[in-house]
Amino acid sequence: MHVQDYVNAVENFYENTALVKGMGENDLGVTFAGCVGDPLFDERSRGVVKEVVEGVKGKSRHGVPFYVRSSGLTLDPGDVRNGMLEEMGVKRVEFFLFGGSPPSYKEACGGLSSGEDGMKAFGRLCEVIAAAAEREGGVGVDVGVKRGDRMAGELARSLGATGVHEYPTMRSNISGETGC
Repeated sequence: MHVQDYVNAVENFYENTALVKGMGENDLGVTFAGCVGDPLFDERSRGVVKEVVEGVKGKSRHGVPFYVRSSGLTLDPGDVRNGMLEEMGVKRVEFFLFGGSPPSYKEACGGLSSGEDGMKAFGRLCEVIAAAAEREGGVGVDVGVKRGDRMAGELARSLGATGVHEYPTMRSNISGETGC
């Protein structure tokens, strides 16, 4: 799909959905989440998110909140620390923490298609989560964990996540593009 197709889809939803009468605190907004790829995978993907947000907000939907769900594995913590997510126009981001320790994360992920070790990826993801959470006035940070994984939930909170969401199962479903 082209960026304008996404912008049109959002506009169409807000114009033709009786559930949404106005934008505000009850507006569920728009979430970018990949089934085939991570919306934050590379510069191109991040550019699409930014252009869609700008396209929707530039028309007439200034109050629509935008969210991103991502593995976080392809992000540079320094870029996140320097405001990359805010520059994209997203309000919240949810990262997926597949385990609460390097060994449990590695077990859940196995090897990454990029060849990177799961234990190294765990460390970088923790750094990305903390970098996003440390930005005053930045995006909100949520973390998805496997239901019952108290260690991952506690770790997410200690890294600064403001929300922890438990999912019945947590596993990677595709390739390195989606995470582990």
